[in-house]
This record gives sequence, structure tokens and C-alpha cells, in this order.
Amino acid sequence: MKNLLYILLLLPTLVFGQSGEGYINYKSYKTHYGNGSSSTYNGVSYGGGADSTAEFDAMVDTNQPGTTLTHSGEVSPYGTTGLYGGAAPRWGGDYYATVYSGWFKPNKSGTYNIKTYADDSSETRYREVGTTTWQTMTYQWGCCSYVYGTATLDNTKWYEFEFRYQEYGGANYYYFGYSLPANSSSPIYNWISSNHQFGTWTNIDPSGTSTEIDPEVDFQFEFQSNIQPEKYRFRVYYDATNEQDGTVWYNTSTTNTSYYLDNDGTKDITDYLNLVKMNDGKKATTAGGSVEWCVVYDYDSTNKRYRVGIDKREFPSGFTFTDLKQLKLFDLWDDEITYMSDDAYWANYYIYTDTQFNFTNSTFSSYIRDANGFYGMKAEFSFEDVEIYKGHKVTFMSPSTNIEGWTSTEFIDDYVTVADVVSAFSELAGGGINGGYKGDLNGVQLQNADVNGDKKFDFQDTFKLLKFLQGEENLTTNNSLSQIMRPVPKSVYDGTTTSNWSTQSNYSPTTNIPFSLVYDSIQQIQYKVGFLGDVNLSHSAAQTNNTTTSARMMSVRNSSTQNTTLLEVNLDIEQTEEHIIVTLDLPENNFNLVGSEFRIGFDNERVEYDKLETSTTMNTFDAKRETYIKIGSISVDGSMNLNGGVQYKIYFKPIQSFDSTLGLVSVKKSEVVDKNANIINVIIKWERV
Repeated sequence: MKNLLYILLLLPTLVFGQSGEGYINYKSYKTHYGNGSSSTYNGVSYGGGADSTAEFDAMVDTNQPGTTLTHSGEVSPYGTTGLYGGAAPRWGGDYYATVYSGWFKPNKSGTYNIKTYADDSSETRYREVGTTTWQTMTYQWGCCSYVYGTATLDNTKWYEFEFRYQEYGGANYYYFGYSLPANSSSPIYNWISSNHQFGTWTNIDPSGTSTEIDPEVDFQFEFQSNIQPEKYRFRVYYDATNEQDGTVWYNTSTTNTSYYLDNDGTKDITDYLNLVKMNDGKKATTAGGSVEWCVVYDYDSTNKRYRVGIDKREFPSGFTFTDLKQLKLFDLWDDEITYMSDDAYWANYYIYTDTQFNFTNSTFSSYIRDANGFYGMKAEFSFEDVEIYKGHKVTFMSPSTNIEGWTSTEFIDDYVTVADVVSAFSELAGGGINGGYKGDLNGVQLQNADVNGDKKFDFQDTFKLLKFLQGEENLTTNNSLSQIMRPVPKSVYDGTTTSNWSTQSNYSPTTNIPFSLVYDSIQQIQYKVGFLGDVNLSHSAAQTNNTTTSARMMSVRNSSTQNTTLLEVNLDIEQTEEHIIVTLDLPENNFNLVGSEFRIGFDNERVEYDKLETSTTMNTFDAKRETYIKIGSISVDGSMNLNGGVQYKIYFKPIQSFDSTLGLVSVKKSEVVDKNANIINVIIKWERV
């Protein structure tokens, strides 16, 4: 017995871990006799830090008298014991070498930029499975700097790797980093981690085996044509509930990176995913046996389910019965099950199915006994972990700040105009004395018009729109993007009608778009984007293949390009001792105008808004913003019009002296609308400067 114990003590320390996807092999060697001395075997020597591949080969050759294998096992490539730290188990802090090995398949095809950081010498190399020649990514002979290299890889192929470093004395570490092929000209490096996995890693030789593919996710957001998708910025988050107490979303980027959509509204976010799987309970698989360890009770047609009982003696010791989430029961069922109860002898589950089992024709019928009320199953059970991907979401933050002067309030002012307010009031007023709707608005428009979010479109919504137009209150709590942006799945958006618009669960504003990862798949996730309050769809995506879209609505959206009639509005700017006065003269006309809106920009460092004077008795508004003022008139019931013309005088007080009014004020936007919510084209004509 003593001799056996002595032999065991001489063997390297073996660390038995897990194998397969998400693990790599490591070997740790005591080098330099453990005291810094050089070693020679068969004419090949090493000493100090390795200064070549040949010397590194000698240093990890156990034929060398100065080299001893001390540890081996499996580690995750993503942690400190793996490729983010290099601290695998070893005999001591000096005079050792660590070799990581296994196989990887990259997420993307192309040329990767590689960065490694090690103390002391290191070598990072790979070769395509089926080939024999090593390709070097990086190498470092001596201590301790960042070294760079490249690797041209194919995401359909597996590669064998060997990453190794040695420690002679002092600090000790190894880090592997990479930059994606898409950034080859301007590398953006990420250290390998659970959020930046580089690809699929395994310590099981994939040669000759089929390989499942990690998911790819392509998003497509369809905006209205005058929206610039490339200005919209977002982050990708994963659900870290299992890592924390309560629901916590973590950025998949360790540096909290954000991204922009492409100019067509699309984005491949595959490289931004967290592909680390998490345990989601257990799956039981059955094989024919000699004992009836399982019973299946007759079908419950009312609840459309079977009750399944499993003898507790078939479960491993300490098994948590609520963890059993899936069951493969012969050839009868292979899907999810629901925990019901358990007692001293049985664990009971439900199988929900609209289709009853065909026990008689099962290929396992010899193991099934019809016992008049239940079926006895001679089944032996085995159990395995069920792994799933973590939940993900895309979260829009805001359009880019490089949109000059962009604010959320100004953006809302761009799309919630007098035309939207008139359209909303007209839709309700047109329903007649019996109520209802006029019928000019489609389902998406009604959703946009429901600005208080109560699943109804009524005068509470129209008056809220009116108050925003007049500058009396915000459209939402703080006018943030999360309260106005409506990303809706494309099929749902296009299928929205006047009958179903209020019953859809996902039309409320949000900047969060959740999605699930599907193994071995390429997902194309399509959304259309609307905006709260955009009644005439001036800035919201149009519906396709929807017969409920009214002809009048389309003319409203496009009237600015289709209407060839122009209404000339004269503009005059004059300076007095006390004011800069902007005068807008809307002439007599026969358009039956019930609304007007003008946006007057001003230099808020040189002038400030004072007051508005107008000649009309129609309801007039002046909504002051930081660098512009909205002025105009509206008749919400259509009982008044501007056919007789109207003059607006906007007064500004100087803050500082100036010689010229040039650049002080300008007309940034103008809009007039008739009783049917049609927009009439306006041209501003300067009387003088």
C-alpha cells in the first residue's frame, strides 16, 4: 500500500473538470528544475526565458531533466485560469510553463487582428484541422509587452490551437485579445471573456463530426423615408438574472460600447451577443427496461394534457424535482413538461398536447401496458442538463448627438404639428352625434393618436395633442425617446387594422426590443418604427399590404409633394429701439384653412422672445422653446377659418447690441392645413431684409 501511495504522489496533479464546448485543455510544467537552472537533453537546451519556438518546445518536453508535468485538466477560456489571466493550476509562482490547447471555430470569417500580453515569453499559434503546419498569431521572446499579429480564419472551419507562455521570475500572466474582421483597418480590441468569446471553444476533437452553429442575428428597422436610421444609437444587453438577485441587464460589451444602425436601418449584431449558455433545469430521456418506473394516466380532454408519474427511485440522489423541464418519453413525446407535485414515492408532471398519444403503434409498445385508466411504462431514466442562451435585448438610446441641435422636444415638434392635431379632431368630430370615428385614420394612426396610452382614442388624446402644440404641456412625462418611439414587429405593424389596433399588446412606446437566441440558426428580426402622436404618419413607417390604409391619409402624408398650389406668406423683419419684429402675412385665400403653424428660430444669445400679436380671432398659440418659437392658429371644430388672411407679429427683445438683424431670426418651418387635414404648400416670401 505504501508503494502505491508513493507512485501516486509522483504522478502529476490531475484536475478533473468538464469537457466539451466552452472548455479548453491546459498543462502546467515545472521548468528550470524549479530553481532557475538550465536544462539539456539530447543536445537541446533551454535556460531563462524562451527565445525561439525550438527553445519553447524544449521547455515543455518532459524528456528534459529540468521539466516536470505537474498539473493538467480543463478550464474555461474566458476566466482568469484560462486565456484572461493565464492562472491555471501550477506548482509555484516561478519557473513554470503553461500550455493551453484545444480547438476553436471563429464567429466570423476574415482577417482578425490579434493582441496578446504575457509575462514572460509567449507563443500563440493555430492550424486548420486536417493540416500539420502551425501558423503563428503572436509571439514574444522575453518580457512583458503587448504583441500583435493577424489570423485569417473561416467561420465554417475548426482550428486546433496551442497558446503557451512561461514564467521565469516575477509577475506572471497571459491575456488573449482580438479585433473583428469588420474593424481590420482600425482595430478595436477586446480581451477574451464571456461577452467576447471570439468563437466556439472546445477540448474535444471535432474532426469528422458535424458541428452545430451558434446563432446569428440580423435586425432590420424600417423607418419613414425622412428619418436617418444611421443616426440611431443602441446597446445590446443580456439578462443576468441568474447572476444577480433580481432582474439585471448587463451590456454585452465590457466597455459599455454602443453601436449605430446602418443607413438602411439594418444591423448584424452577431458579434455583440453573449453566447454563454446557462442551465435551465434537467431533461429526462427514457429507454426500454424491465420495471414499470413510469405511469401515464388517460388523456384529460378538458385540459388537453396527460399526467405522468415517475418513480422517485429513478432520480439521482438529491434531485430537485421542479428542475425537470423536458422529457423524452420513448417515441411518444420529446418536449417540455410541467411540474405538478411529488410525494414520498412519485414525482408528477403534466404533458400539455392537443394530440393524443398513439400507444398501440409506438415502436416501444412492448414496454407499454394498458392498465385501464393509465399506461404502465417499463422505462429506465437518464438525466442531463438543459442549457439555453440568455435572453437579450436591443435598447435604443437616442439619435446621435451629431445631428446638429437635436433634442427630443424639437424632434416631436417636427412630427406633431397642427396637421396632426386637426387630423385627430376631425376623426372624432366626423363620427357624428352617435359617436365613433370618421374613418379617415387607419389602425397604426389610431395607435399613434392614443397619446395617453389607455387603449382608446378619444378627446382626452386630442386635447393632449392640442396642449402640446400650444406649448402648455409635454406630450409625455419628459419627451424622451423611450416614451415616443414605437418599434413594432413588421408583421404586427402591417397587420394592424381599425378593428384590432387597441388589443395589440406591443404597441406602447419603448426603446427596448427583446429577443431570444435560437441555436443553429440565422435570425432576421424585422421591425417597423412609428412615433407617438404622429397621426398623419409624416415620420412613421408606412404599412404595406394593408387594405385599411385610406386614400386620404396617403394624400396627407404626401401632400407636400403632390399639391402644386402654393400659398405665399410674406415675411418682414424690422428693428425698432426696443424690438426686433418678425411679421408674417398670410393672404386671403379660399382653402378653408383651419390651422397654421410657423417655427421661428432665433439666436438666444442675442435676443429673447417677448410676445405675439395677431389679427385673427381664431385660437392662437405661441410655444416657446430654447432656440425657436412655435406660433400659429387652430380651429379644432372647423367652425372658423383663415380665408380672410391673418397677420402674425412676433416680438423679440435684444439682449446685446448689434449692427444688423442678419442671422438673428429665421423661419425654420411652416405649415397650413385645411378642414380635411390636407396640408397646403407654403412659400415664404421676404419683403425686405
